[in-house]
Amino acid sequence: LPDDDNCSNVGDPKCANRLEFEDILVEMRDGKSGITTFTRTSTTGESEKVYMAFAPVVSKDFAPRNSSDFSQGVTAYDSMIYSLAVLEPETGFLRPFQESVDVERSVNVALGVLLA
Repeated sequence: LPDDDNCSNVGDPKCANRLEFEDILVEMRDGKSGITTFTRTSTTGESEKVYMAFAPVVSKDFAPRNSSDFSQGVTAYDSMIYSLAVLEPETGFLRPFQESVDVERSVNVALGVLLA
């Protein structure tokens, strides 16, 4: 969120976007999965809603049960490497629906040319 204020005073209303995103980061660091939205300030200074899906990337690791006696085998455990997120601004979701008007116009022009 480069265009949102760094919050030194939590009570400052300018911090709302940053604090909302920080709450999501806590969940990501805890290894949780989720789908959520948050608001950010765009480079033009306007508020922009962003949709986000995130999940942890987990690796299976192994530790010896007894390092002096390998015949006892290993213990497997999951280790979170990082959390991966996919983000899409609301305008990105709406674009295909806005472009459908242009497709409809193109179809009408094509039909007019074929029927002429």
